[in-house]
Amino acid sequence: MAAAMNPVMAETITARSRAQVARFFDGLELAEPDLVRITQWRSGPGLGPAGAAALWAGLARKPG
Repeated sequence: MAAAMNPVMAETITARSRAQVARFFDGLELAEPDLVRITQWRSGPGLGPAGAAALWAGLARKPG
């Protein structure tokens, strides 16, 4: 999908696995709910996913 979309997009898409995204958080303390699929971020009644998403979401802070 990225190969088909990159030629027509202003910004290119770089597909990354969870482990590859997790490297961006090295040395930081991840907050709840940790590093999860975007559809699992801030879930609750009426906030269910509209479909599968291959995007990762995380929030972290610098320790200390």
